[in-house]
Amino acid sequence: MVGRYRKGKYDLYILKKENIETEAENILRVYSPECLNQPKAIDIERLIEDMGIVLSYARMSKNSETLGAFVFNKGKIQIYEEEKTKYRIYDEKTIIIDTIIAEKNDPRLNFTYGHELGHYVTQFDALHINSNQISLFDSDLEKENAVICKRDTVVYSNLFNERKKLETKEDWQEWQANYFSTCILIPKCTLRMALKPYIDRYDVMDQDKLLNKLSFNELELLIDKLASIYNVSSEMMINRLKSLNYLN
Repeated sequence: MVGRYRKGKYDLYILKKENIETEAENILRVYSPECLNQPKAIDIERLIEDMGIVLSYARMSKNSETLGAFVFNKGKIQIYEEEKTKYRIYDEKTIIIDTIIAEKNDPRLNFTYGHELGHYVTQFDALHINSNQISLFDSDLEKENAVICKRDTVVYSNLFNERKKLETKEDWQEWQANYFSTCILIPKCTLRMALKPYIDRYDVMDQDKLLNKLSFNELELLIDKLASIYNVSSEMMINRLKSLNYLN
């Protein structure tokens, strides 16, 4: 999807936050243009399917420590059925979501959908190889044909953890996917629309972290309202506001 960017370490594309914002907006412009016209929740499942990506559900781990996966190349993925470990063959361009979080409508569900889509958008062109060159019975294939996303990596707040250094290939993959998810679920342009009454309160030279100027009750009500509009958690909304410098 983003093959025009230069590749860097680990053969991944070098993407800044603004690049990922642009890619998310471009996708919305094609598949859900209404989500760029007004603040509203996106039907992320429909978007994924409209983009030609297969959505699949399986129990990914015993205790739901694995939330999902994205398959870059056809191959086998470890799943659980009747408390036993099994391997199932999945085609390329497949998003797998853990059935437990889907059935329980876990607060991280929408973010996980966006996260796995982010792996496709930011990394598929870099990591996909011709499936005819892959043996389905390669004993290491389940480690190489997909990115398996653990609960502790599919976390928006990790984007603001200064102690978290991006050192490994997995670190960079998860950072790109996490940031993409926030951009597709809460587009920058419509969030500004939603905040226009507050932006208009202050002089153009007094916009830095403008929501800090609200009372605690007013801020709490605003965050709850925005989270409801976009169908995301309050924690995610707070961190999105921080990322765009509306709040510290």
